[in-house]
Amino acid sequence: MSNSLYYTLALICVIGIIWGIRLMNSPKTAISGNLLGAISLSITVLLTLLKYGILSDYVLWAGMIAGGLIGYYISIKVTMLKIPQMVALFNGLGGGASGLVAIIILAENHNIENLFIKITAVLGLIVGWVTFSGSIVAALKLDQKISQKPIQLKKHNLIIGISSALTCIFAILLIIKPSGSLLF
Repeated sequence: MSNSLYYTLALICVIGIIWGIRLMNSPKTAISGNLLGAISLSITVLLTLLKYGILSDYVLWAGMIAGGLIGYYISIKVTMLKIPQMVALFNGLGGGASGLVAIIILAENHNIENLFIKITAVLGLIVGWVTFSGSIVAALKLDQKISQKPIQLKKHNLIIGISSALTCIFAILLIIKPSGSLLF
């Protein structure tokens, strides 16, 4: 597939996704907007898999089928009142996924020379796991599985300060470590 064809089709799919989101503004058109967005996004994924020649990866297809079945099951079981919890859960899972990707990039590529890639991976790791933990707490609070009241630990500011400092130190060590060496 040529680059121009790929980018043209991808642009059409992006327009479909945006138009689908636009249609979700009204209850009358929300179903068709959701369908248009889902189809456009699916075509975009398939185009990308085709473009980069990874259509034959069976693990990828198994994951997509399993995810599709789980998503379908959730979509027919979740009531409208549980949508905020579901959105928080999906947001958290997306953050966790980006954190896992960052871990894989950092673990498999011990000799990353490009500073931009190192910084991006470290930021993906931090933001991904903060998003994961915060969204899971939000989903649990929305579902009233944990207390709605803010929880303030003793020495809260000290704990936050130490964790933030350790996160920054860890991030800097990951970024400046020599190529080919492990962190520890």
